[in-house]
Amino acid sequence: MKINYVCLGSFCHPKIFIRNTNREIGESLPFDFHSSPNTHSIYYILEKLHEDKTFIHQFNKILFEHDHNQQNKKQLAVQDSTDMFFLHFFDLDDLTDKNIQYPASSDYLKEEKIIEIQQKFKKRYKKLYSILNDENDIVVFLRIENYENPNWKDDLNQLTEILSKFNNKNKYLIYTQKNIDKDLDFFNLYQFNYNYNIPVMLHSYLFDEKITINENENKKFKHLIESFETLLNNCIYIDINNEIKPYYYDSENLLLIQFDNLNSIIQATYLDSKYIELILEDEEYIFLKNDNDNIYNSIS
Repeated sequence: MKINYVCLGSFCHPKIFIRNTNREIGESLPFDFHSSPNTHSIYYILEKLHEDKTFIHQFNKILFEHDHNQQNKKQLAVQDSTDMFFLHFFDLDDLTDKNIQYPASSDYLKEEKIIEIQQKFKKRYKKLYSILNDENDIVVFLRIENYENPNWKDDLNQLTEILSKFNNKNKYLIYTQKNIDKDLDFFNLYQFNYNYNIPVMLHSYLFDEKITINENENKKFKHLIESFETLLNNCIYIDINNEIKPYYYDSENLLLIQFDNLNSIIQATYLDSKYIELILEDEEYIFLKNDNDNIYNSIS
């Protein structure tokens, strides 16, 4: 199964890392290139996306000019109604009057440009909605917070609650935040946290833009992502009742433990690289591995 990485803010560089390392999904999605220093904007939009299958941004305020981009081009920082900041989508040419003082009303933005950006993101939300409801791939959300968030537990509860509502059954979240309790850190426990609505890999660290420009920080972030991939790649995939799930194999006790639900345990009587015998509801079933997709499928 393919791993699709979906960035949930809070800054641009996690998506840049995904592209630089040729991971999926390289194309732009709604939360990739904004500043979102508040998780509530993300789960509010996701809630609306779940309800309406789309989302249209409304812009409130032009905050300032900046040139934080590869071309050192003057751009506008524009705040939307959810408190998300669009940094790379409006230029000085999009102003109706260049003699304004910041912060300024979004009424100074050309209407045709606002409609253009709204339509651009409508397409991106359509793509995201499709990904979140595709049951054939694995979705790994990245919420990499480049600020301190004392309310991270409440935010994480609300974020995972809305993520759990989408149809994809193989959803995981990698969440980094400096204020996460050290005793919950993945690199102390070497296991996911299952106390939320989807499995979460917690890491108590503050990553910032240096993950793409500083060798040491890049290695740390790469290690985080590869640690998740190693766990997942060491699982086997079984199609049970048309639902494909990854399982750990406890070879000592002949148990298969569902990767995203540690309470789901299956007794195995035999397992090798091609063949599995399982006990399901006191009945024995035989599964053969399909070499085309590496998934074990039932033959009895």
